[in-house]
Amino acid sequence: MMKLYYSPLSSNGRRAWATMLHVGLQDKVELVPVDMSKGDHMLPDFLAVNPNHKVPALVDGDFKLWESMAIAVYLCEQAPGQKLWPTTPRGRADVLRWMSWQAAHFGPAMGTFNWENVFTKMMNLPSTPGALEKATKDFHTFAPVLEAALEGKKWLVGDDVTLADFYVGAGFSYEPAAKMPLEPYKNIRAWNQRLLTVPAWLNTAPKLS
Repeated sequence: MMKLYYSPLSSNGRRAWATMLHVGLQDKVELVPVDMSKGDHMLPDFLAVNPNHKVPALVDGDFKLWESMAIAVYLCEQAPGQKLWPTTPRGRADVLRWMSWQAAHFGPAMGTFNWENVFTKMMNLPSTPGALEKATKDFHTFAPVLEAALEGKKWLVGDDVTLADFYVGAGFSYEPAAKMPLEPYKNIRAWNQRLLTVPAWLNTAPKLS
């Protein structure tokens, strides 16, 4: 049985966790929670799985895999007939484009809103001066790209939800507490709500106490 190390508060962990649920691998993957607030991610046993001390991480026999993008694709490959990861070269390239775009461009801005407006308060940490101002500028640079791509569409790639939706959508996991400037973007707001109709996505939403 595979082991998926995750935190229910991690957006990256949610990407892998939701993928596992959506493609029906519950009976083949053991969920192993990692309590980062207690330093579980710095323990030798976990560092032997992921030396980057981050979640998620996957163990399949003697194969140890980290990075949520790689883990999500690997899980899809274990589930014949799944639709999250397309079967055609063009479909896969399109999904990979959005996953890469999120990681390199839109994601850092979203992450700043999540950190500054949610996690610093949760952990009683100081905010970073100027961080939200820069994140707001970057957010409005890249959000229009997503807004335009969703015009007249239900999902980012094709007719079904894919890893592109999970990967980009995870950045919004802490809305509305993260206070991202979403008001001008009706397509993004509608799509983000539509994602919550996907059971695997709804069931992995982080729960703030």
